[in-house]
Amino acid sequence: MGSMKKHLKWLMELTAIPTAAGEETRVIDWIERWVHSQNGITLKRDKFGNLLLQQTRKSTKKPIYITAHLDHPAFVVRKQIDDQHLEMEFRGGVNDAYFVGAKIEVFDNENNGYKGTIQSLEPKAKPFKRVIVKLNKGVAGILLKGDIARWNFPAPVVKNGLLHAPACDDLAGVAAAIS
Repeated sequence: MGSMKKHLKWLMELTAIPTAAGEETRVIDWIERWVHSQNGITLKRDKFGNLLLQQTRKSTKKPIYITAHLDHPAFVVRKQIDDQHLEMEFRGGVNDAYFVGAKIEVFDNENNGYKGTIQSLEPKAKPFKRVIVKLNKGVAGILLKGDIARWNFPAPVVKNGLLHAPACDDLAGVAAAIS
């Protein structure tokens, strides 16, 4: 696979991953798989949990550090109220006007998606805004505290040379850092 196609594949895969602040496991899993498929790169974690990728070849030059966030503004399940309703918190900075009536997709721990609509917003809740989501179908006991949701956007696509994806900024930074 050509270098550009390979990098675009990584970009498309990364920007499709559901992630939220404090819930970056899916992105970490992708990076771990990526590192294991590469020659000459090791992966370590520092005492804060940050991932440190390093080339194994020896160099006398000082290292260059490239940073990238593994999260993106998203919703995190606080609790399931009943078969069709979830209380979720929103981790990120988005104006209140984009919540009530918005279509979202909630992902369980096996990456199955469940669509729903935001019914209400509690913008002053601390430490994060809270929403009540009504799911399109009942899912008793399937969605758990910590599961992630995001606005229901199409899969990543490149149109006229521009990437349109559910999570561009932070996760595109990850793709740029490994390219």
